[in-house]
Parts: sequence; structure tokens; C-alpha cells
Amino acid sequence: ENGSFETLQKGVVTTRGSGQEYTVNDSSKVVCGNVKTANAHVYIVDTVLMPE
Repeated sequence: ENGSFETLQKGVVTTRGSGQEYTVNDSSKVVCGNVKTANAHVYIVDTVLMPE
């Protein structure tokens, strides 16, 4: 989903894209998405996201 989302640390991340091409904060590419775990869906990105 495209938009801005609040993190657990009260920061904000912005997502953009569609299909298989998604970015987070205009710089991190989603490598693998929607991985189901016991209590969440995980999205793996190719860079470390630092709080602002």
C-alpha cells in the first residue's frame, strides 16, 4: 500500500510502488515482501532504516 505509516518508535516511513516494485523512504527497495510469521507479515528491505 502506498502512503505514510507510523512506526512503533513514533517515526514515519513512506512507501511507494506497485506490483513487484516497492520502495520505503524513497531509497530502500523491498527485496521480499509479505512473509508470514507467527504473528506478523514481514517485509525485507535492502538497507537499514534509521529513525529521523
